[in-house]
Amino acid sequence: MKSIISIIACICLSFTVMSCEKKVPVLESELPNEIKSYVEKHFPMDEISFSLKDQDGVTLTYDITLKSGTKLEFNRTKELIDIDGNNMKLPDSVISEKILSYVETRFPGSFVKSWELSGRYQKVELSNSADLIFDLDGNFKRMDD
Repeated sequence: MKSIISIIACICLSFTVMSCEKKVPVLESELPNEIKSYVEKHFPMDEISFSLKDQDGVTLTYDITLKSGTKLEFNRTKELIDIDGNNMKLPDSVISEKILSYVETRFPGSFVKSWELSGRYQKVELSNSADLIFDLDGNFKRMDD
């Protein structure tokens, strides 16, 4: 009987912990160096406007908004997992050469305005609203609806 009560208590505690979402503003000086370096390297003419540390259960992300409106999301290991250019062209340096070449060849006049790492795939949205799916090596897989 005691073990059943203990198991139920552990399950309830797990649900409570996992449902706790904390979004905490973070000063730029408190951001991990990897994130600050990424922004400085790829967005040298932009500045961090606002940053949040987002803890949702066991998932931790850093949400960064630049003054230009571009939004970046980094995971627990400070790896970029999402970038939204707010309808502006993303810097070529944030997209693999293979994906850029594919877009330039197949969609002349269009540019990448958002990128997302999702599991084993990369998803890019173009200025013409096309959504393209690539594998982790940058090989085209399909257009997304």
